[in-house]
Amino acid sequence: MDIAQALKNFRQSILCHDQSLCDEFIEFLEKPDCFLRANLERHFTASAFVFDPSEKKALLIEHKKLKFWMQPGGHADGDSELYRVAQKELEEECALMGLECDGKVFDIDKHLIPARMDVPEHFHYDVRFLFKGSSVLLRPSANDELTDLAWFGGDEIKAIATDESVLRMYRKAVEL
Repeated sequence: MDIAQALKNFRQSILCHDQSLCDEFIEFLEKPDCFLRANLERHFTASAFVFDPSEKKALLIEHKKLKFWMQPGGHADGDSELYRVAQKELEEECALMGLECDGKVFDIDKHLIPARMDVPEHFHYDVRFLFKGSSVLLRPSANDELTDLAWFGGDEIKAIATDESVLRMYRKAVEL
C-alpha cells in the first residue's frame, strides 16, 4: 500500500490523534522532494515503535546526536516506502529483524530538529509503525548512532521520555 493511502486509512482509524496533522502529512506528499534530506525545510522520516505486549515494555534508544530516549528510526533518503524505511532503521540501529508488524501507520509526529553544523533547523514528518516482539527473547545491540538502548515499562518511560509522542505511542500500544 502506498503511503498516501496508508495515511488516509490512519486518519480514519481510532489511532489518529490529530486529523489536521494527518491532512498536513497527506498534503506534503505532493511535494516532489518530501522524502529527501535535501529539502532543508522539512522531510519525511520513519520509525519503529517496538513493543512487547506480554511484558508491556517498549524498546527505546538513546540517540547520540539528539541526546534523548526515543524509538528507532531515520530519514527516508528518497524511499517513499516508509514502512520499509522503519524496518531498515530497526535493523541498522538495533540489529533486530523479523518482528511482527502489520505495516499500518501507528502514529505520526511533526517535530522540530535543531540546527546543527551546516544543516538549518527543520521539521521531521515522522511516520511510525508498531513492531511487536518479546523483550525476553530479543537481544538488541546498539550501533555508533546510539548511546544506549533498553526495554522500558510504563513508569520507566514516564521517567525518561522527554517527548510526549513516545508516551502517546506507549499508551496506544498498551490499549491495543
